[in-house]
Amino acid sequence: MQKFEKLEQLKQEYKRILDRVNLSKIYGSWVFADTVHYQKQYGFDIGTGEHATWNNEADAFKHTFMQAQLALLGNEDIAKYLGDRHEKDGNTKHGQTKEEEQMDKWNNAQGREIAKEILQEYGIKSKKAFDSEIKDIIAGKVIERMQAGKLILHPSGRRTPKKKLNMINSNGTSQSLKGCTGSYPVSGYIKSDGTKVDGYIRNCYKHSSLSEQERLAGQKKYEGKRMQDLTQAELEEAISYFI
Repeated sequence: MQKFEKLEQLKQEYKRILDRVNLSKIYGSWVFADTVHYQKQYGFDIGTGEHATWNNEADAFKHTFMQAQLALLGNEDIAKYLGDRHEKDGNTKHGQTKEEEQMDKWNNAQGREIAKEILQEYGIKSKKAFDSEIKDIIAGKVIERMQAGKLILHPSGRRTPKKKLNMINSNGTSQSLKGCTGSYPVSGYIKSDGTKVDGYIRNCYKHSSLSEQERLAGQKKYEGKRMQDLTQAELEEAISYFI
């Protein structure tokens, strides 16, 4: 029994080590942190522990937000491929029900539509998808769709939030950037934590997808490097090359 327990401990430690160098695990932890952050701002339903983002409003937010960000970072096809692969793993490895899969795929598609809206309203560089300002815009649009009943919030098909959401900064940021090019001052900017910044200079960018040559060069740059040894900025750049 002791040998078995020791073997199990070694297996778990090995898994923890692999997780630290797994880009999808790293990115998943970022999205979870963002989900918790915006839940505190907007007040959508969230669970606890391992079920914090499982079959609830936080789950819907996470999937929609993640697909929007991935579509902005790469493109719509890449985001859909990664989302569909995740659902396939859920079916084969975790016993996901058909209703859960349908919920996630629907919300994933809504996220990709949000990315299209953002690109139509104003241009951004792909790597800007990780900036707090852009994440605020994505989150605001997710909440707008959630409040309007456009997201599936439970495998049963429920679309109405359990309570009225806090619509703080849900559309002001995105509307203020509409048609924006170059840099210009604004009277104030409300950050995602609720604080206000005065004398804020807003920057707008054109969307630029990486060419195949740029992507391959970027992959070569990070080939063989351990992800845990990189800074967050380097991790963000690495993800943009590998997804």
